[in-house]
Formats: sequence, structure tokens, C-alpha cells
Amino acid sequence: MEENLAPELEEKEQVLKEGEEEKEQAQDGKIRQDQFEPEQEDLILKFGEHKQRLIFGGTVAFSQKEMDQILVFQQWLKDSDLDIPENYDYREMFRFLQSYKFDNQNTYNGIMAHHEFFKVNLPVDEELLKKYYDVGLMYFYKRDKRMRPILIIDMATLINEIDEKDFLPYTLMIIENVIQNHLVPGKIENWIVIVDCNDIGLTQIPVSKLQIILGVFQQNYPGRLYKLFAINVGFLLRTIWTVISGFIDSFTENKIKIYSDDYIKDLFELVDIENLEKKFWGVLENKTEKFFPPELD
Repeated sequence: MEENLAPELEEKEQVLKEGEEEKEQAQDGKIRQDQFEPEQEDLILKFGEHKQRLIFGGTVAFSQKEMDQILVFQQWLKDSDLDIPENYDYREMFRFLQSYKFDNQNTYNGIMAHHEFFKVNLPVDEELLKKYYDVGLMYFYKRDKRMRPILIIDMATLINEIDEKDFLPYTLMIIENVIQNHLVPGKIENWIVIVDCNDIGLTQIPVSKLQIILGVFQQNYPGRLYKLFAINVGFLLRTIWTVISGFIDSFTENKIKIYSDDYIKDLFELVDIENLEKKFWGVLENKTEKFFPPELD
């Protein structure tokens, strides 16, 4: 058994060593989020022959094709005698158009559902959620190499440490806080997610809570996810994902990566070792309290 594990441990040690070297090289090159300037790969995600816009706000320029798609939607609204709320400018229109694959009717329905959802569910009563501030079930902590906030979801804690009735408002509270205070329109508009499934069996999966998370993110925060790492996933769950992934679009599949404990190299490509907790093979002490408000910088 020791002989079988030795190569794997050596590989992890090598990755950690490389991470430490990156950390030393990066010490003098740190920039604040308001000084960050996105590169083309931050603006547009390319996958094969397809591409997807990631940055919509600020003064970022849209292509002629994108502007034409917006104009087509605006004309469709006019011809259909439909209006959308004024706060959905052409930039937000395109965010939803892209999410709904440029289907005009579905885009309109999605925008109106989005507007209604937030009218009903915001603002949240943060006073009622303070009891979860020191519970690490879902929290933003630090940033990746391109200044995107990192969202940690601890599945084991998620199962038992929050009442289901509080889960939606808690999720909205932490996401809205990051959008309002830690993203920069036109520069930093996305996040990455680490879902830690350590010690979670198939029958323990909190299905109803996961449905809330998926629904909130897919329908109400389109274009925000850059990459999701599901780590420490058991063999059976990985097998199920292999089957499920055949039914989702290639862009979504490319954003979601499922790992057992072999995630280190891929994760380190996006996140500096100094911005990861030790449980993720980083150098930060594992966070045990004060999960909200988020500590990103």
C-alpha cells in the first residue's frame, strides 16, 4: 500500500513546492482589485469553436455581433408590446440573452422571473442569520489569480448546521454582499467555487439544499460562475456525474470539474497557494470562525 501511495504523495509535494515558488514570485506583484485590468481571456471564455462572455459591465466593449443580438431582442420586445424593468440595461440584457441561448421569449421570461425573485426575497433579515456567521457551511474566502472571489461550500457542514428555511436567505446574503462590495463591473464579475465533499456518501447528499443553490445560481446569477471544483468526491458520485454530464451543454460541463483527491494541480493553476486553506493543500490555517462578512483581501 505504501509503495502505491508514494508516487501520488511525491506528485503532491512537487505541486506544493511549485506553489511556494509562485507565492515568492508574486509577493512584489500584488495589486488591489480596483487596479486590476482584465485580459481577453478574462472577458471571453473560449471552448472549442464556441465562446461565452464573462464580463458585461463597466465600459467593456461589446462586439458588433453582440450588439446586433441585443438590438434584435429590443426590437422583439417592441413588436411584442412587452417591457422589462428599467434597471436591465443592454449589458444586463445580453447577460440573460446568452444564458437563454438567445431565445427571445425565454430571455424575457427569465428577466421577469429574476426581477420578481429579488423583489420577493430581498432584502434578507441579516439579524436572523447572525447565528451562522461562525459556521463554515458556505463562505467566500480569498481570491484566485485573476482576482475572482473563491466560494467554499462544505457539504458535511451543510447537511446539519443550517435550518432549511434559512438556507435561501443565507445564500442570497453572502452572494449579494460579494457582488455589492467585492466585484468590480467591467473588471471582476465572476467567482470560482470549491465544493468539498469529504466524508459525504451518496445517501447523505442534502438534495433539497443543493437544489436551492443550483436554482439560485442558474436562474438568478447567470454568467457569474467561472469554474466549479467538486473535490473529495467518492467513486459512486463520480460515476453518476459521468452519466449526468452527457445531458448538459458543453460550456457548463467545461466549467464543472469533479475530482477525488487529485485536484491539486488544476486548482493551483487558478489559485495561489497563499490563498488556500491547508485542507486544500494551501498554506492558510483552516478557517474556523468569522465566515461572514467575507475575508477576501
